[in-house]
Amino acid sequence: MEGFFLWVECIGVNSNTVLREAAKLGLVFPGGSIFYLNGEQDNTSHLRLAFSTASFTDLEESGVRLRSAFDRAIGER
Repeated sequence: MEGFFLWVECIGVNSNTVLREAAKLGLVFPGGSIFYLNGEQDNTSHLRLAFSTASFTDLEESGVRLRSAFDRAIGER
């Protein structure tokens, strides 16, 4: 597998809400705002997912959990 990070844009939902719901499901990753150098610290529309050491099985399970986190976050709107 190649690659290291996947940037996800959260359209219609706050990325902090997705992060909170994902953590409840055992997924921990940073919000994208901490990776901006200038003035984007309050950006709540991106997530940055790392996947370089994850197995395909782990990625599949993570995808299911991430989808659930988005569904839960959208339900809070």
